[in-house]
Amino acid sequence: FPTQVVRACVRQVPELKLSPGEQLLDYIYIDDAVAAYLMLLRKAPFQSEPWQDYSLGTGLPATIREFAETAKRESDSRITLIFGALPYRPREMMRSCADVRMLESLGWRSRNATIRRLPRASRREGLPGPEVAVAGFAGTFTAARTPSRAAHDRRSAVP
Repeated sequence: FPTQVVRACVRQVPELKLSPGEQLLDYIYIDDAVAAYLMLLRKAPFQSEPWQDYSLGTGLPATIREFAETAKRESDSRITLIFGALPYRPREMMRSCADVRMLESLGWRSRNATIRRLPRASRREGLPGPEVAVAGFAGTFTAARTPSRAAHDRRSAVP
C-alpha cells in the first residue's frame, strides 16, 4: 500500500480509489528499520537467550488516510484521493501498532516517528521520490545469537 500510494502521487496519476482510510497502521521509514537491524546485529552475540523476537515499528500508528494525504502533500501531487470508493476487504486489519519497548530498552529510537511528513532526503540526493524513504508496515523479526566457532566445532565433531 505505501509504495502504491507514493508512486501514484509522484507519477501524478489523476486519481486513486481507496477505502475510507480509517485503518490505523504503524509505518516505519527504511532508515529506522535498517538502524534497528544493525543495532541488533551488534548486540545479538551478547544476548542471554539464543533468539529473541522484536516488534519493529514506531509505536505511533497513523491512518491510511493520513498516510495518503501526507504522500500527496509532500510530493506536490495533484492526484485526487477518493476515500470510500473501495470497501474494506473481508477481515481488514483495522489496527496494527508495534510495541517497541524491547528495542528502546536496547537504545534504539525511531528518528522519523511521525508519518505526518515524509523525509525529503531522496529529493536532495536526486533519487526518484519519497518512496525510497518508506519501508512499510511494522512487523516482528527475530534476532538470533550466532554460536561461537568453538561451540559449533564441538557439536559437529565426530566421536
